[in-house]
Amino acid sequence: MENIERKFCNSLLNLNIDYYSKIASIANQALNNANQRKKHLEAEKDSITDCKKEFESAKKIS
Repeated sequence: MENIERKFCNSLLNLNIDYYSKIASIANQALNNANQRKKHLEAEKDSITDCKKEFESAKKIS
């Protein structure tokens, strides 16, 4: 009986490890995607800020 219980426990632990690995992998992919998105948004924000400054400069000239 103990051997059977040990096998069940080991099977459950292996399943948890497999799921944990999958979850960790997906979480890492999501984090990488979020970081890339953040970089793109920061670049877009910088571009908008630069354009705004140029428009304000042009407005002062006219």
